[in-house]
Amino acid sequence: MEKKINLNSLHNKKSVNRKIVYFEYEMMNGEEEVVFRYYNINEVTWRVELVVQPHEKMPYRLFSEMFELPNSSVPLTVVCGLGLLTIKEVINVEMQYYSSLQFSIIDEVSKMN
Repeated sequence: MEKKINLNSLHNKKSVNRKIVYFEYEMMNGEEEVVFRYYNINEVTWRVELVVQPHEKMPYRLFSEMFELPNSSVPLTVVCGLGLLTIKEVINVEMQYYSSLQFSIIDEVSKMN
């Protein structure tokens, strides 16, 4: 069954003066559950965080990015989706960088005598 982002899928909500200032969204990545944490900075700015450990012998990796909403009346479910897309873009940029670095390493090693 396909999971949809809805208000019930946003957990550990914290509010100040009836305004949500923090929540979490959990999703599966293969067999691993990953948790995205959202922090309200101001009317249109949020920060999303994701902590992952790609392999048990590797250190944990923190992704923490700010993103802007088009206006202050964006529903919380859309905030969640925009945060997910923000992290996706950061991962995409890093993947491109590491892919290029891999090719550079292969070129260097191939020059060895």
